[in-house]
Amino acid sequence: MQELIVKRKESYLNFSDFIFPILYSIVGSIIAGLTMGIINILVELIKKDSIFVFGDIFHVSFWYMIVWSIIGVISGIIYAIFLVLRGKKLINYPSQFIYIYVYFSIWLFIFMYVNIYLFAGFFSLQSIIFNLIIIFIGVILFILISKKKKFLAYPLIIYVGTLIIIFLFSLILCEDFLITSEKNLSVINNIKFKRYNVILILLDAVRFDHVGCYGYKRKTTPNIDRLAENGVIFENAFSHSSHTLESVPSLLTSTYPSTHNVKTITSAIPDDILTLPEIFKSYGYKTAIFSTNPYISVVYGYGKGIDKFHCDDEKIIKINKTVLGHSFQILKKLSVLGRIFEPFSKLNYFLFSSKNLSKSTDPNFITHKIIKWIKKNKSHPFFIYSHYEGGHSPYKVPKFYQKLFASDYSREPVINYPLKFGLFLPFEKGESLPKQKLKNMIAQYDAKIFYHDESLGILFQELKNLNLQKKTIIIITSDHGEEFYEHEGWGHGHSLYEETIHVPLIFYCPGLIPKGKRIKEIVSLVDVFPTILSLCGINLKIPYKIEGLDLTPLFYAKNPKPIRNFIFSELTQGENSAWCLRTDRYKVIEIRFGIKRERLLFDLKADPNEKNNIYEEKKEIAIELLRKLNFIIQQAEEKSFSPKKTELDIELKRKLKSLGYIEN
Repeated sequence: MQELIVKRKESYLNFSDFIFPILYSIVGSIIAGLTMGIINILVELIKKDSIFVFGDIFHVSFWYMIVWSIIGVISGIIYAIFLVLRGKKLINYPSQFIYIYVYFSIWLFIFMYVNIYLFAGFFSLQSIIFNLIIIFIGVILFILISKKKKFLAYPLIIYVGTLIIIFLFSLILCEDFLITSEKNLSVINNIKFKRYNVILILLDAVRFDHVGCYGYKRKTTPNIDRLAENGVIFENAFSHSSHTLESVPSLLTSTYPSTHNVKTITSAIPDDILTLPEIFKSYGYKTAIFSTNPYISVVYGYGKGIDKFHCDDEKIIKINKTVLGHSFQILKKLSVLGRIFEPFSKLNYFLFSSKNLSKSTDPNFITHKIIKWIKKNKSHPFFIYSHYEGGHSPYKVPKFYQKLFASDYSREPVINYPLKFGLFLPFEKGESLPKQKLKNMIAQYDAKIFYHDESLGILFQELKNLNLQKKTIIIITSDHGEEFYEHEGWGHGHSLYEETIHVPLIFYCPGLIPKGKRIKEIVSLVDVFPTILSLCGINLKIPYKIEGLDLTPLFYAKNPKPIRNFIFSELTQGENSAWCLRTDRYKVIEIRFGIKRERLLFDLKADPNEKNNIYEEKKEIAIELLRKLNFIIQQAEEKSFSPKKTELDIELKRKLKSLGYIEN
């Protein structure tokens, strides 16, 4: 009897008993990854505003399979060790392994998709109930299938075969997915206009009150300050959103987010909306975009009218916009989970790109690219949109700058704010930081702004060296500000408080722009579009009503009258939205967050920090402002465009690459 027990134990220690659970897990995980990738892209294709095409299934599924294979190896080893220690088999057939992995991948996709696009928060009551139901159904199905093991094999063969056919078919089309279409503008002959060069510089996430010429106590922007002293400073400029995705299209098209409709991670600038680069291209300008932000890419429709486009790898951008990729972007910022998911979030770059990521977003690298392009095209009038990383998190700078504004801090610099599930939704609250950590984080933010200012100083000096200073209009602004827990929030894209929408706006061109003028009237970033055209003498009839107003009368009038009575801003995250209407005194905010509805009113004269909601106290004023707010929203939606969907065109793609339009 003792010998029999020993033999039985030895039988469970066989190599095959250890290795097969691992192999089954790997096979199951690969099929699960293929499943999740195909479902993700097919769902996106069904959506009207998708930037994905069928050929993307290959790249995205390959990425999913790599991620799931790693999960499969780890879980397979753990399960095999468990079997050896327990001396028994819990699952007898490979098909059961495949079912578990495939079902879990489908559940994970539904969980992420529903929480990102539909429900207000990962841990909302609706989300918990919804996912418990799905898990319950999965367990019941597994029990039923386990009783008919042979029956499970045949459907799985058909299922896996179908996945492979779809995957291989997408491989044929995968080279066609990175396409842009250019809208042709008819150039009217004999139009007289001033051929000033234009450089529109956007410093992402830079608050107005952290810029020196706006009265900040720290010398964060000495080069910008010197430029501003010889130009025009708008003291009360506001963005139309606190989110790059919505803000930059408005800047370059002079339409509100509800009109251009670029409000989701899979929507792009519509073909029938004119952009600033497109207009300048039609007037014979050389045009270029230099971007460090993945939203500002050819994939998102910014390639129209562009001679040179420098941006991140488009394959990586698309993969980051999948459900799992978007989730990793959130998870990697969490202090504990971030360390676990960081290797997964970096897989894209190891698999699809050899770029040095820190180099591609470094301001000196981008400035060098801009200067190189200007030298090559200085004999032509040119338009440049340069989107610098600016003050965007993480607030990471070279080591030399870490102590610049925090010499008394002895620990590791704080370069990320705390993020919790749901913080990317409107007006969600974040977790607080100890005072010293908060102080250091702001110091790193300021250091990053200073680092960018140094780089801009190089660009400004080079324009002087090339004798282009008086021929070039320079505009400096930001797409939104940044929260530092003033209203229990962090970063941006979560609220419409002053710290997120009040931005710097500076115009400079010796001889054209007045020197040393500060304008207090409220203006909007949608006004930049018509103002630039006016300064260049371009009088183009836009075939639809734009939202922007020409600001040049404010430049030259001795006692200018206010051009705007109000500022309108909005924010969309999935099915959740927020809007605000701001006058020179009052500001009303309406929030639709899940099933919650909230309205806020602030008296900015008496309460500039927006700490006291006086909605109930001054309801008549609030209702009147809300009436105007709803009218603006209605008008914007009535003339809204359909977001662009990327089209397939092999020849155009090859042409773009051969001409160097895309630097990848």
